[in-house]
Amino acid sequence: MGIHFTKGPPGISKLSEFIIHVLRFFVLKDIKEKASQMQFCQKSNGKEIAMYNGYTFYCHKQFWKTTIWSCTVGSSCKARLITTNEVNGQARVIKDAKTDHNHLRPAYMIDNKGYYVRL
Repeated sequence: MGIHFTKGPPGISKLSEFIIHVLRFFVLKDIKEKASQMQFCQKSNGKEIAMYNGYTFYCHKQFWKTTIWSCTVGSSCKARLITTNEVNGQARVIKDAKTDHNHLRPAYMIDNKGYYVRL
């Protein structure tokens, strides 16, 4: 497995192309790590909950290609996730994350039916 460069715009050196290649690698690696920390489940009312780093998010707005998830604490916490809109929740990718919460992680469990239950 070697590094292959595609011809870039005029004026971009091989070093610049290499730096771009390395940056893309680390950005993709970061996206994959974030996705592995993200899970989805349903509440008993059928609404979907996103779980990321032990915090929970509800679907705030849904667009054609993306979904905005807001912290379940409410407007006092400004933490948000923006994900791609895939039918299969596990295939979604985090496009942007503002994860500065002003509170502790909520206490919850997933019951034997697979539903999210706040404790």
